Amino acid sequence: MSRRSRPLSHLLPVLAGVCLVTATPAHAQAAPSKPSVEVLRPLTFQKRDDLDFGIVVPGAVGGSVQVTPGGVVNLSGDVRVVGTDAHPAQYVTTGGANKIVLIGTQVATLALKRAGGGAPDILVNWGGAPIRAYFRLTQSGVHAFVLGGTITVAGGQPAGDYSGDFQITATYF
Repeated sequence: MSRRSRPLSHLLPVLAGVCLVTATPAHAQAAPSKPSVEVLRPLTFQKRDDLDFGIVVPGAVGGSVQVTPGGVVNLSGDVRVVGTDAHPAQYVTTGGANKIVLIGTQVATLALKRAGGGAPDILVNWGGAPIRAYFRLTQSGVHAFVLGGTITVAGGQPAGDYSGDFQITATYF
């Protein structure tokens, strides 16, 4: 092989080193950084009272019973409520002062089942969608939350005690 036809591959490491030594960053800047963390007291969510539709008596065609968050009972159709036991569910959340909290459910309706079975379920509806609500805790880190709902009772619904369970969660937002 003549000197002229010899490849230049033996010079590549030297050329690369020259490029690295002579290269300067274009428009390099430094910015101060100050890491921080806020530690919050744990969020608690406690039930004070269950949602109760009271004692319901359906007529021949049935109807709906709504318990509002304010405790008002609204009836529609052929149904009545006996007594004054109906009331919304009540919860208390505690956590960091003035922090925003999200409460929610995974379900849009809840099936109330008759003790002992043998009857169609009664559905609790929260407006057609899972519950999703935001609120701000007070300066003392507390917030009371109430939950109402609506049930539809069929005409001829078998008598009995109906109940169901659901999970409602609270998380910092």
